[in-house]
Amino acid sequence: MTASAPVTAPARPSPPAPHPALGLLVLYTGRLEACRAFYAGLGLALVAEQHGDGPAHWSAELGPGCVLELYPAGGQPPTGRLRLALTVPYAPGGLAPGRHRREDPDGRIVLVTVGQPEEADGSTA
Repeated sequence: MTASAPVTAPARPSPPAPHPALGLLVLYTGRLEACRAFYAGLGLALVAEQHGDGPAHWSAELGPGCVLELYPAGGQPPTGRLRLALTVPYAPGGLAPGRHRREDPDGRIVLVTVGQPEEADGSTA
């Protein structure tokens, strides 16, 4: 009698990996202060950062696990043609609720959707 190989259950496929997510977007610019003012004006809470001996730059959290950074281009070319779409909460004195098309100081198109005032204060009218 010949020994047979043990019977094993058929291999199950691995569960699919989570979908890819954007974690970091870096814009290099020759107009750092103008871009900082532009993106802050859209409602991004930019904070000054510098890592070690690297250049001083600005950073804003766009959502869980996603950061936008504005870096000086230095001797390199700035980030070229790019289109961004941002959704921001309503802020008094900021953009009116709805959709807006803006152009940043470097000519990049930024589509901005601003929420309704009642969404900003948590009320449900």
